Amino acid sequence: MLPIVLEQDTWWSSNGPIFFYMRCTCHCLDLLFEDIGKLAWVKPVLDNAIKVVTFMIMKPIVLALFRKFSTKDLVKPTQTRFAYMFIMFANLLDERVYNGLRSMMVSAEYVRKRVARTQKAEDVAAIVLSAFFWSNAREIVSICNPILRLLRLADREGATMGLIYELTDRMIERISALESIDSQRLEQVKDLCIARWDMLHSPLHAAGFVLHPI
Repeated sequence: MLPIVLEQDTWWSSNGPIFFYMRCTCHCLDLLFEDIGKLAWVKPVLDNAIKVVTFMIMKPIVLALFRKFSTKDLVKPTQTRFAYMFIMFANLLDERVYNGLRSMMVSAEYVRKRVARTQKAEDVAAIVLSAFFWSNAREIVSICNPILRLLRLADREGATMGLIYELTDRMIERISALESIDSQRLEQVKDLCIARWDMLHSPLHAAGFVLHPI
């Protein structure tokens, strides 16, 4: 016989009330992004993306020139919100930003500027013009897209424990189904997803899944 729900996190059984400690889904997913950002094959690429965006936004003269080449603006990195770092990453891959960055770096207008002749500017140009950097960036964004989708769903009105249970399962399935990405890398990310799900999961998620009308 199923227990009767008395309060949001209190269930009643024959032995008395049972209290479930519920973690925040969005916080757990943000921690998952932090875990992914620490992986040995992700961190250098993410650091380079931050270096590019920081260089572009910290120099008004550079940012103004970038806006001549791109109709879409950059997303600034936020050190305390790890999911936002990957949104910044995905923004760099937008065709308007991608083409704008590469066109600006080789333009005569940029090359003539004093700021373009600094060591930092040369490092950023090497990143922007590197096919290896963009290839790795696309892989990382492809892996993280299902997690970002779940985060957006969990962070809006109407998200329920039953749906989170199902959507987490689908998220891991989508990551597993990705092709042309190293299987070892996928397994690392899947292991991190499962570890954070174990941290988040409670019997209430399973009950919500079983009882959900959908």
